[in-house]
Amino acid sequence: MPSPEVLLLNNYAFPTAISRHVQLVHRALGGQRSRIVSMVSKRSDREKRFEGTVVYGYQSRARAWELLINHLLARRLFRSVERMARVTAEEGGIVHYCSPTVEPLYRGPRAVVSIYDDPSIELDSDLYSHSSYYRRGVRHLLRDYSRHTPAIVLSEHVKQALVEWGYGQQIWVVPPAVDPVFRPLQGREALRMRHALPKDKRLVLSVSNYSRRKNLRVIPEVMRALGGTYALVRVGGPLEGAISFSHISDETLNEIYNACDVLLFPSHEEGFGLPVLEAFAAGLPVVASGIPPITESSGGAALLVDPSDPAAIANGVREAVSNVDQLRYRGLQRATEYSLSKLSSRMDTVYQKLQRCGN
Repeated sequence: MPSPEVLLLNNYAFPTAISRHVQLVHRALGGQRSRIVSMVSKRSDREKRFEGTVVYGYQSRARAWELLINHLLARRLFRSVERMARVTAEEGGIVHYCSPTVEPLYRGPRAVVSIYDDPSIELDSDLYSHSSYYRRGVRHLLRDYSRHTPAIVLSEHVKQALVEWGYGQQIWVVPPAVDPVFRPLQGREALRMRHALPKDKRLVLSVSNYSRRKNLRVIPEVMRALGGTYALVRVGGPLEGAISFSHISDETLNEIYNACDVLLFPSHEEGFGLPVLEAFAAGLPVVASGIPPITESSGGAALLVDPSDPAAIANGVREAVSNVDQLRYRGLQRATEYSLSKLSSRMDTVYQKLQRCGN
């Protein structure tokens, strides 16, 4: 059976973690048989959108209002997108909702939705910094999807969480790809000089947003335990005592991975933990939380620690620095499991199953 055409319906046209994943899916499919449509975008974001993305809808600074307005006005705002989805399915293609926050315009056997996190934690705990209105809106959409649309998740952890939550449709696990831009580079000293990083310190890297689940509060304690021979580098916004970077390109991020000595990723909760795989691909040792999704994604290539124990985390960092060659080798080997070609094969398997269901 030939590979079907795919319509990728996403919320944001500009770089977010989900949008970057959607772009990688698009690239994995060859870019010729898939289209990306952004369901939400304000005018000021049109210049920042990923190349080739068509934009519709309304975006607000308040995500809850944005979700409500696009839900209430869906028929008017997304009339042409709804028609596009229906035609895609009628012609044997697949409608892929790339987030459960996307309005489900087409309900049929050739539709699938991507879900990234444990809904019971994302919607009912304080680890995610969502408003009550946003949680209510996503819960409503997720229940809607649960009645008629199979799901794709990035990890067995999220699949099990969805089953326990009561998701009523089939769930497939399709791990993400690591962008090929993340790779080992030569000339660490030159990279440190380029980004004004100290040459005489062990550099501990933190890459994340400020969500409570990222457990950033523990990092300053870890750095104090490590002492003055270590320095903290932060991507994603300032943190106490850190050399900070924000709004950087993937190419620059790869250079920073290559300039540092270890990635510290102490999250309390993740759907997958992509920075761990990016660090592996760049040849950077990783110290991360021993939570189920990280255990699953790292496959024994990272040093796993208790995220609530600063002393244990500091010991893990010291051990990683002492075993660089071994951890680097394991990480590079593990990263090969998340190539674009493997993502393409895995996505095609799911899409063809959906195509057969619709015939």
